[in-house]
Amino acid sequence: MVNGNVETIAQPRAPPAPLTTTDALDYLDKVKDTFKDTPRTYHRFLDIMKSFKNGRLKTSDVIQQVCTLFGGYPDLITGFNTFLPPGYLIKPASASDRINVAMPTDGREVMSGSGRKRKSVAVE
Repeated sequence: MVNGNVETIAQPRAPPAPLTTTDALDYLDKVKDTFKDTPRTYHRFLDIMKSFKNGRLKTSDVIQQVCTLFGGYPDLITGFNTFLPPGYLIKPASASDRINVAMPTDGREVMSGSGRKRKSVAVE
């Protein structure tokens, strides 16, 4: 499904390698370094992750918010896949603002909208 700049693709994904503490800290360092001139963005990312961990956000909500927050930084969006549950995959398309999102094959969650920085992404 294509809507705006985010395409949702239902497909299975092989289970990722287990996330290590080092992997998580390395990614956080990369995010922090990328936004060293705008620490508010880094702190917003931490807030999103805390809300997800506390059960206040669904996976699709986290994907929506991270894609919006990191719009224009495809390496950060791709790196975020490490934190997603099996069945989810975010893949920024090269040379465009389009972001492809693979969701679990049961199709319960659907996402559409734009992945541009600081522009909202609608979740249906």
